[in-house]
Amino acid sequence: MGIDEQERERAILDVTAELLLRHGYNKVTMSDVADAVGLNRRLVYLLFPSKDALIQALLLRELNSYADVWKRYLESDPLGGSVASVYRGLLAPLKQFPLMAAVYTRDEQTFGNYLSRPGSFFASWTPDPGPTRSISRLCKRSESFVRTSTRGPWLSSWMR
Repeated sequence: MGIDEQERERAILDVTAELLLRHGYNKVTMSDVADAVGLNRRLVYLLFPSKDALIQALLLRELNSYADVWKRYLESDPLGGSVASVYRGLLAPLKQFPLMAAVYTRDEQTFGNYLSRPGSFFASWTPDPGPTRSISRLCKRSESFVRTSTRGPWLSSWMR
C-alpha cells in the first residue's frame, strides 16, 4: 500500500501550524515537527529542505484557504461590493484562521526572528495592516469580554 504524499505533506503542515501557534517560530524545530507527525526528520527535510521553506509552504496554504473563505463570504453577502462588506469579509474569517490573524498582525510571539529574515514570506508580502491590526486586537479583547460578561445573551449575539 502506497503512502499518499499529499496526505503526509498536509499532516506536516497541520502540525507545524499547531506548534507555531503554541511555541512560536524561534522554539519550533524540524525535529519537533517530525516527532509530532511520527516521521523521521530526514523525510520532513526531503519534503521541506529548511524550516523557512516549511513555514513558507504553511503560510501560502493558509493564505489560499483564507482567500477561499473570504471569497465565499463576499459572494454570499448581498452588500459584497461595499467597502464595509469587504472589510468585514476580511475580518470575519480570521476567527477560523488564527495563523492568518497572526500574519495580519505580524505577531512577534508567533513569528519571532522569521519576521525580519530576508527572503521570508513577510519580506515578499508587505501589506501595511493599518487599522486591521488594531481592529483584530480589539476583536480579541471584546471576545474575551463577551465570554466573561454577565450582561446577558444580547451581547454575545451582537458579536457574532
